[in-house]
Amino acid sequence: MGLYIALCCLITVVITEPMKYLFGRQRPCEENISHRVVPIRKDLTNPAFPSGDSAQAAVIGGVLFSLTGRYVFFLLPLPTMFARVYFGAHWIGDTLGGYAIGVAMGMYVVPSLVTLILRLLRLNLSFQ
Repeated sequence: MGLYIALCCLITVVITEPMKYLFGRQRPCEENISHRVVPIRKDLTNPAFPSGDSAQAAVIGGVLFSLTGRYVFFLLPLPTMFARVYFGAHWIGDTLGGYAIGVAMGMYVVPSLVTLILRLLRLNLSFQ
């Protein structure tokens, strides 16, 4: 299961990172978040949309839903999405876009790609 989730996350990064440069959306201005008590945001230079962290959390939720059928896993990304907006790394739309992409990939695209990769590596692991 760990290898499966790790491959899902890796594929998500490979897909979402180029999308950031395709859309080129700027991140929120640093001055808008200066009132935060704990300034944990590092200097981010890459574009904002879609949120890769939200997509990562959502792909895990989507995969867990597809394996178990439990809808509660769709709520898994919400704390990550809130934190990315609260600390000024993303706009709300960035996190919603990352969520939509991650869930779709977690339920449809990534499981097929992971199964293909595992077959190519000749690893006989079954998750469904």
